[in-house]
Order: sequence, then C-alpha cells, then structure tokens
Amino acid sequence: MRHNEDVLNEALAHLVPIPVNKHDLESPHVKANLLLQAHFDRSPMPITDFYTDTKSVLDQSIRVLQGMIDIAAHKGFLQTTMNLVHFLQMLVQG
Repeated sequence: MRHNEDVLNEALAHLVPIPVNKHDLESPHVKANLLLQAHFDRSPMPITDFYTDTKSVLDQSIRVLQGMIDIAAHKGFLQTTMNLVHFLQMLVQG
C-alpha cells in the first residue's frame, strides 16, 4: 500500500462489479480483491502502478491456489480440487 492509496482504491471500487466495504479501503487484502476484479472485468486502472501491482497479485495468487489444490487433493475433496483447478486455469488464461 502506498501513501493515500485508499483514495485510488475507492476510485477503482466504483469500476468493479462486486462491491467492497468502504471502511477497509486501506487494507492490502481489499486492494488485491479490487485488482483481481479489475483484471477479470478488464476495467481501466486509475494509475499505471496498479498494472504492476496486478501482475504481482496474479503471480502470488497462482502459488496460493496451487497450495490450496494440494491440500484439497490430499484431504480427498474431489469437487473442491476440481473447482480450484478450474479457477487456476481461469486465472492463468484471463
């Protein structure tokens, strides 16, 4: 999070389809949510630094999803594993 980035996050929140809590705009989790929504919705970014941040979030999301797939498969949750694999494919191809 950069200084005064909550204002930019609020501008991005108005462009994405799923609303976020306006009281949490300073949270890095909310920013990641907004960046992923903007990526999938192909919304324009308020500043060019958000494109770099989006690439970082996408790279990290792939690793998190791969870990979730490993855990779900180990526990024998077939449907959850298949949903995660499907989401991972969407993330990579999106």
